[in-house]
Amino acid sequence: MPTRRLINVLNDQSPQEIETNLADTLEKSSTVALTVLTLGVAIDELFIKLRTRAKFIICLLVDTASSLLLYEMHVRLRKLIGEIAESRFSLYPMYECYPGIGGQSLKLIPIILKLSNAERIIGVRVNEMTMMYPKKSECSIMLLGKEKAKMTIRPCAPCQGNRCLYYQLGGCHLFTPCPG
Repeated sequence: MPTRRLINVLNDQSPQEIETNLADTLEKSSTVALTVLTLGVAIDELFIKLRTRAKFIICLLVDTASSLLLYEMHVRLRKLIGEIAESRFSLYPMYECYPGIGGQSLKLIPIILKLSNAERIIGVRVNEMTMMYPKKSECSIMLLGKEKAKMTIRPCAPCQGNRCLYYQLGGCHLFTPCPG
């Protein structure tokens, strides 16, 4: 979608509700790619079944594996979007925002789901607390433009990898890209 459309929608949000890097990069970009990913309701049902049977260790391992799968799905989708944007439109990923990470930009989650028709297309919805369902779902805003920007990945703010099972098993679906 054109960046202008997202800017118009975001005009209703206070500056504190929008991540600083996203706001700074919006004006430099020309196109926005909204992504919504989910592993679906079956994984939520499996968690309930495992917890009911007091299989907590298996539940933790399934949770970790499904988070890693969700992260890998996002990495591959991000790469695909970048390749298509470059080959078809000569546009490059400039910045990507994951609303909700570290409590940032929570109000963007329902906006992304609405603009992308995620509930109708893949069944992802959000409640009044901005929690997405199915639980193993995520969304992002990728800004595309003429400038090439190096985007790096950093761990999420809560753990920075210290004693985190997800991190120790190979990665965390909460890793966030940042410019630079």
